[in-house]
Amino acid sequence: MLALSVTALVYATGGTKYVYVQLMYLPVLLSGLLFNARVAFWFGILAGLMMGPLMPLEVAENIYQPTEAWLFRILFFCLNGVCAGAVSGLLRHRIRLLEKVKTEIAMTYGRTLRALVVLIGERDDETADHCEQVAYNAVCLGEALALSDERIEVLYWSALLHDLGKVGIPEAILNKPGPLTPEERLEMQRHVDIGYRVILQASSEFAPIADVVAGHHERMDGTGYPKGLRAEQILIESRILSVIDVFEALTSVRPYHQAMTPEAALLMMQKESGRQFDARVLETFMGLLRRGEVMTTQDVAALERVKDRYHGDGLFLSKLKNA
Repeated sequence: MLALSVTALVYATGGTKYVYVQLMYLPVLLSGLLFNARVAFWFGILAGLMMGPLMPLEVAENIYQPTEAWLFRILFFCLNGVCAGAVSGLLRHRIRLLEKVKTEIAMTYGRTLRALVVLIGERDDETADHCEQVAYNAVCLGEALALSDERIEVLYWSALLHDLGKVGIPEAILNKPGPLTPEERLEMQRHVDIGYRVILQASSEFAPIADVVAGHHERMDGTGYPKGLRAEQILIESRILSVIDVFEALTSVRPYHQAMTPEAALLMMQKESGRQFDARVLETFMGLLRRGEVMTTQDVAALERVKDRYHGDGLFLSKLKNA
């Protein structure tokens, strides 16, 4: 279409004697950039014929071009088109190589995170099961709050790894049946910082995950730890994780308490709405629970569906492609 438009313009302005004939280089170059050198070569011949024996040198005088003139024009059109096609082909090849490298990096990231999840399981099966369930419910809540796919992906891995730092906490404290002493409580709180540092040391690309993990014990009123952040200073993913983590802990059997019913757990959590928990996040979670969309037992099939979604080789691929 562009070539036909240029042909019409050249004819309307008086023929190939005038400068507008040079505009035909544009569609020739585009054919090479958009397709390949072979297509550009044949398009160059076609363009040369349109600007050659089929186009007068001077329309008004009905004077046609010498044969050698339009043959040389065809040659230059073909050369320009082939060069453009060769450059375009080289760029496309480099882009394919770059995409391959990005995919391999994403696969490496995925394997690294899965190794950290395995580490949690090796340390404590109960903690691993807790993290799996928190991850499933966190994804459901993130979707209900209309988070983007990229943020939900980060939320999922943050939920799986939020208790990673407990690998550095003594078992006597983790499994103590009674209340913790102030010193033991401070030791337990270290698991947030330990998890944050381990995730970052695995790769700086995991910073979004580490940041969510670092904030999952912060409170809306600023009395949480480790930084005492409040309200909107806390990442939305961390606020989601806080609600899901506490709910799962209250409804599970622990060394220091028996499992509560979901209704009793929510009643207790509602008292902390706006203080410990984000009121909107908690209200949305309650809606999910009422509709039966929250997993309150170890639903293996449900867990596997979420694992299939986020444990694939495409981890961080969208982020890498947009980098």
